[in-house]
Amino acid sequence: GSVLVTGDVSITDQLTVEAWIYLKDEDINGVLIRKSNSYNLKIVGNKHKLRFVIFIEGQEKQYITSNKPLPLHHWLHVAAVYNGNEVAIYINGVKQNETLQLTGNIYPRRQKQAQSNLKCKRGPVLVI
Repeated sequence: GSVLVTGDVSITDQLTVEAWIYLKDEDINGVLIRKSNSYNLKIVGNKHKLRFVIFIEGQEKQYITSNKPLPLHHWLHVAAVYNGNEVAIYINGVKQNETLQLTGNIYPRRQKQAQSNLKCKRGPVLVI
């Protein structure tokens, strides 16, 4: 399914995206939170790692991926932070890897919505 967040989400200088998730399936890939062509926080690969992708004006898209897989059958608080100088991923408040050094403004896509669209082959994933 998809969850749409309405209102103005046109943030360009600093950003934190976060979610509470509970993974019930090993075969999960998909977007937790995204604003098309601006940023997305997603689960990737067969090891279900957390990845944050960010589009900075005038640059190629950049991303950072957690160094450990997300555990199954546990509530997790996941977050990605861009402070204008670097990008970092956190799981349950613990930084997951080295930060990605990056400066510039987030690409200001005109879309004023953020959404979630997580797909899994077996069993649900809860995103709050």
